[in-house]
Amino acid sequence: DECLYVGAAVRMNEIARSNIVQDHWPILADAAASVGSEQIRNRATIGGNICTASPAADSAPALYVLDASVLIKGPRGEDRCLPITQFFTGPKRNALKRGEIVAGLLIPRPPAGTLSYHEKLSRRKAGDLSIVSVAVMAFVSAGNTAWRVALGAVGPTPVRAPESEAILAKRHDAEAIDRAAASAYGCCNPIGDIRSGLEYRQAMVVNLTRKAIRAVVAQLPQA
Repeated sequence: DECLYVGAAVRMNEIARSNIVQDHWPILADAAASVGSEQIRNRATIGGNICTASPAADSAPALYVLDASVLIKGPRGEDRCLPITQFFTGPKRNALKRGEIVAGLLIPRPPAGTLSYHEKLSRRKAGDLSIVSVAVMAFVSAGNTAWRVALGAVGPTPVRAPESEAILAKRHDAEAIDRAAASAYGCCNPIGDIRSGLEYRQAMVVNLTRKAIRAVVAQLPQA
């Protein structure tokens, strides 16, 4: 009841359409639904999306804010569990050792009342890789609102934005949201490539992070 286990071969459309995922891990369903096109999602798997270790992996920001762990099996039966933030080690590089495979993902159930928002910017609405993607999650913890912010396609690996999270934990008014969005850029090291120029991607890190935070704030009871 406390964790969701997703096998490595589960396809993106299975995740996006699962009632269980939509009810308790909606940000994962949204991220899965953003992958490629309908035809691609019928074949693409969650294991393939993370094992490719693309910085633009569409599932990664959601898995980062959900504190997912990767379950790994070795060639002689040895198992290990690695936080998703340690699995991505560089562009197209992951933490698998020789002979190891990913068996699946273990995703803790977010606290009741958790709010989330996933945003992906690409050249086309479907069938294209991210220029920038953002996942934001907020939940009440010990009487305070705790925040998690993660971004994709903005560095060698997906990233969490701890400074942004700390700013929002203190307050989430308009000025704080602007500071949190600007702080998220400090966690990034974007490049210019065939999908986007560097300056555009830099601007979109701030703009999309601000948009995602505002979307979550709008759902908060006090908003």
